Amino acid sequence: MLDAGISILDRLIQLLSTKEINDEKYFNNFIEPMYQDAETIVKDYISLFTELIERLKKDEDVIEVITWIEKRRMDFLPIRMKVRALLTEKNYNVEIASTFQKGIMGLMKGGLSFIEKGHAQVREYGMGDHTVLDLLYHCTDMPVSYNREKFIHNANRQLKCIQLAWEDVVKGYAELKQMKLSPK
Repeated sequence: MLDAGISILDRLIQLLSTKEINDEKYFNNFIEPMYQDAETIVKDYISLFTELIERLKKDEDVIEVITWIEKRRMDFLPIRMKVRALLTEKNYNVEIASTFQKGIMGLMKGGLSFIEKGHAQVREYGMGDHTVLDLLYHCTDMPVSYNREKFIHNANRQLKCIQLAWEDVVKGYAELKQMKLSPK
C-alpha cells in the first residue's frame, strides 16, 4: 500500500510537469499506472474509514482509538510528506486541473486528512471541518460516547469526500482514455 501511494504521487508529479507528445504513450505511462495505484489507495481508505466508524460506534476509550489511528498513520508518513510538498507547488491549481488530477488530489487530501490534526481542507468535495483525529485529541479525558455522534459524523463526511474524489478520478480517467486513445 505504501509503495502504491508513493508511486501514485511520483506519477502525479510527472503528470503535472510533463507535456507528452505521444498521447498513447502518455496515457499508458502516466494515466493508467496512476489510476491503478489510486484504485488500491481508495480501497484502503474506504476500509480504514469503515473500520474507524465501527470503532467509534462501540469503543469507549478515546486513547485506544487515537493509538489505532496513529499506528495507521505511520504507514503513510512518506506519502503525506510528498503530498504536502506537491500541494505547496505554485503550478498546481484545482480550478485549471483536469477532472482526473482534481480527483487524485482530492483523494489524497481527503484520505490524508483522516490521519492529520486540524481541519480537512477539501472544500471542493464538501469537507472543511475538524478531522476525527483532531476531535479525539481534544477529548482525551472523556469517553468516546460523550462525542460519539460528532466523531461518527465527521468520519462519514471524510469518507464521503474520498468517495466523491474517487468519482472524479474515474470520470477523468474515462475522459482521458477517450481523448488520448481514440482514433483521430
